[in-house]
Parts: sequence; structure tokens; C-alpha cells
Amino acid sequence: MEKSESLFLTELFKIKRFGKTPNLLVMQEILEKINNPHKNLKFIHIAGTNGKGSVSNYISEILIQAGYRVGLFTSPFIHKFNERIKINNVEICDKDLEETGMKILNLTNTLPYEVKQFDIITLIAMEWFSKNKCDYVVLEAGMGGRNDSTNIVNPLISVITTIDLDHTQVLGKTVEEIAYEKAGIIKENTSLYYYPTDKEDILLKECKLKNAPYFTLDNPEIIESSPSGTCFKYKSEEYKIKMLGKYQVYNACLAIDVCSKLADLDAIKKGIYNMKLEGRFEKISESPTVFLDGGHNPQGAENLIETIEFLKIKNPVFIVSMYKEKDADNYIIKLLSKGKIIFSSFDDDMCYNPCDLALKYGLKSMKLNDAVDMVKSSTEDKTYIFCGSLYQISKIKSFFDKTR
Repeated sequence: MEKSESLFLTELFKIKRFGKTPNLLVMQEILEKINNPHKNLKFIHIAGTNGKGSVSNYISEILIQAGYRVGLFTSPFIHKFNERIKINNVEICDKDLEETGMKILNLTNTLPYEVKQFDIITLIAMEWFSKNKCDYVVLEAGMGGRNDSTNIVNPLISVITTIDLDHTQVLGKTVEEIAYEKAGIIKENTSLYYYPTDKEDILLKECKLKNAPYFTLDNPEIIESSPSGTCFKYKSEEYKIKMLGKYQVYNACLAIDVCSKLADLDAIKKGIYNMKLEGRFEKISESPTVFLDGGHNPQGAENLIETIEFLKIKNPVFIVSMYKEKDADNYIIKLLSKGKIIFSSFDDDMCYNPCDLALKYGLKSMKLNDAVDMVKSSTEDKTYIFCGSLYQISKIKSFFDKTR
């Protein structure tokens, strides 16, 4: 991750990231002070546990191919903070980030309320997208939905991806509670497109309260899959994506449905094929075979297992590093029968202690540098997978990519 000398980022990173206190009234007050930039924009608002980043990027690529000027707001970043705020795939430049960021930060410092880190980042995005006259903004929610900073908008379309346990300290201890929070992005008379879920009743209850039309996916048919991508048929049309994993086919189909009335078929096909996102079962080395996967919750582990089976990868070695706030036990338990696990850490302060995990499960732990050296010097016909967090991607890649 980025170590910035920016005054704005230095100050921003001192501020609490999230919190349980709803901040939508605070957001509304600040937006009014900067002339409500969000009211000039057409939003596609996306919430969910997993898949938000992929679906957001698929939609953005489709709309770009259709000739629109498209703002994209996502999190987290991999290499540089600016990645979170883009227009037509071009990151906000350092100068604009510093100027807009300090403007918002100075304003929030005058208020008698707690304004959290994610609130400030959302406000910067609204201001910058409006200033640059975006035709559409693809807006990924940060956490939850109902009380998320991004939920200040009245979108053109609402999208909910998968729903599972994550951020339980804020969103609730059950999938039902989390589904209720995600459903909070559904707005009056605004179409909802959602990933199939056994908590559908919670989403549809909200839709009926808001008179919101709702649509879920048909089943796609996978035609062919290989390490170079996947061909599939959806609603009688054939598509191809570069991303790996069956769940990425579903993410692409959700984006296809969302964009069905916003872009023509050619733009949709080109857009989903062009989309490439780091850290989603991404191959970073051919010899030895090494993948990176940023899934960090039990559902992420299930997606990882499904992809391994989908690509017929036998007996992989998982090198697992996870933040302390994540549900490591249920993530690890799902991987135990699928291959060898080695515990490590990319951040000694923020990650689970790998020695403690190794002792608990009777497995091995290694320092990250030693694990990388082991993998790079391996002469065995094995597949190695660094997994457990999106935040480790930049660090792992720096070990394998000599250009970084």
C-alpha cells in the first residue's frame, strides 16, 4: 500500500475510517455547503458483501464502451489511493486530490460532528465527478448500505451483489441483519438488480415498501473455461471475460442486466471482456504457478474453492494472511480440506499472528519474505495461492514484479 507524503492523505489517515453512528445527516449538511454536487449526477449504486468491485468495474467498462464519461468510486486501493476515484479509468491526479481533499477536510474541521474517513473520501468523489461533468457515476458502497455515506444519493439504479457475514461488528451478527443493511440502498421507484440469495425476502420486502421494480439473474451457461478466461452464454448471447472463476461469470451477468437499457450489445460485450481487476484470483507467476486472491471472508473462501475446482487445480498451497477484524476461523476451516495451508502476515500490527494460528490448527507459519522465497525457489509442480486480504496485493506483487 501507498506511503504518501501528501498533506491531505497524512491528515486523512489520522481519522477514524468507519463507525456505527449514521452520518447521512452530516453528509447532507456538508453537501449543501458545497452546492450539492451529487444532485448533478446519475448514479448506479452498488452494495453487497463480495463482488461489488468486480460488478462496479464491469458496469463502468460497459458504459465507457458505450461512449459515456463515467465516474467510478471503489475501495480499497491496491497501490495508490487515487485508484479509488476514476473517470474513464483515469485516476484523480495528485493535484486535484490534494486541492479537493483539503477543501473538504478544512470544511469538516469546522463542524461540531464526527466526520469519518470514508465520509470525506465520498465527498471528494462527489465534488470531482460533478466538476468533471460525468454522464454516469458507478458508486460502490463502503460498508453495509443503509447508513453508508454513499447512501445520500438517489440513484438511477440500485444493485446488490452477494450477501454474507462480514463487518459483523458494525452491520450485525447474522446474515439477515446484514441483508437488511444492504437493502437500505433501495430507493423509491428505483429498479433493483440483485444477485440470487436465500435472503431474497428481505430485499423484496424493502422493494415493496419503496415501490421499486426488482430483477435477479437468469442462470448463465458456461461454455469453456481456462486460465485465460471464460466463455459463457447468457439470455441466448455468448460472452467472454478475462476474469477467472464461476462467480465472475455471475458478476458479469449482473452488470449485463444493469446495462441492458443503457448500452448496446456491442458495448456490453466489449466492456465485460475488457474488464480486468487486480487480486481476484489473479495469476502473477507462470513458473512457479502463483495466484493472488483478495477474498477475506467465508464466502470469499467458498469462491476461491469453487474457482480452484472450476480450473481443476489439484492440492494447492494456500499462504494465508488476514486482518484481525475478519472471520479467520470460518475462512480457514473452508480451506483446510482443499490443500496445504501456511500462515503468514503482511502487517504485524493489523494481521492475525501467524504463529498463533499455526499453533491453533497444528499447521506451519512463515515470515512473508521467507514464504515468498520458498515459493520462488520451488521446483515442484505446485500451485501457490496468496490469499486472505486485498490489502496484501501490492506487497506480494512487489516480490514477483521486478518493475515495481
